Amino acid sequence: MAIILADPGFGKTKALAAAVYGLVKSVNQVFMSAPTHAACDYAVDRLMELSKDVTSRVNRIITPCHRLLVVRAYNPEEELAALMSILRCPESIKDAAPTPTSKWQLKNSLAFWVLSALGSAVVPQLGPDDCTKLHSVKRELEEDKRLVNLLGLARMEMSWDNYVEKAETLPVGRLKMMMRYVLGKADVVCSTPAESTKEPYVSWKRQSARGFAIDDASRMSRPDFYSVWGNTMMPCVMAGDSLQLGAEVLSFDDEVSRGVYRNRHGPDAKISILEFLQASGWPVFRMLTPVPLE
Repeated sequence: MAIILADPGFGKTKALAAAVYGLVKSVNQVFMSAPTHAACDYAVDRLMELSKDVTSRVNRIITPCHRLLVVRAYNPEEELAALMSILRCPESIKDAAPTPTSKWQLKNSLAFWVLSALGSAVVPQLGPDDCTKLHSVKRELEEDKRLVNLLGLARMEMSWDNYVEKAETLPVGRLKMMMRYVLGKADVVCSTPAESTKEPYVSWKRQSARGFAIDDASRMSRPDFYSVWGNTMMPCVMAGDSLQLGAEVLSFDDEVSRGVYRNRHGPDAKISILEFLQASGWPVFRMLTPVPLE
């Protein structure tokens, strides 16, 4: 267990990204989490930036290095719905989120990487620096003769009307298999604690993950942390700010009657995993100087 502690603006998420990158190189696959969707998005962005920077630097001087495949995992049903929506109408990519309240975003999502493997025109094409495993998936899809029309649709070589004229419907089962297949190739999967308990992410976490990482740990409750890490005793690195508010407890102020609270363990529930480990005497790495922007 490693803990990175820093004040706001010191770049602790960047430091965590460096730790996760090293963890991937040591143990292979890592599951990452944070208490909110916004925190997960930010952590993935920092890790992707680091991976791109390391790859470009290394490739200037020694043998080829490739970027990590980092999947920002959302609700699997929303992922599938968004993927199908983009395939049907790629022009309305901004409206691909299944519902107005959905937290789903295309960037680095499972749908994004499936579209990349399909060679879709709505996402950046795979380059020589991208993950070799993703290139292998793309080659396998291109060699599957049953996917000729689907590939044409994804690459906008065929319109939706032409696709339908060929008596084709979107192969939901095959798209689900593609999503699971791409997920299995991921170096890092990042989701909220709630999504980490759902398939296919819970299976990936149990069968593939060999390390864990937690960002914004000062706001993650202990039950949420345990639902991610479990009793695996695998390597785990977390980052947080001890000055931030603790874990959010929605029922903290709910009263059954005057002076009788619904959640009688509210004060204990507000103790985050970071605060708990600190109070237990666990050593921390405290950042005394900010991480440079470049």
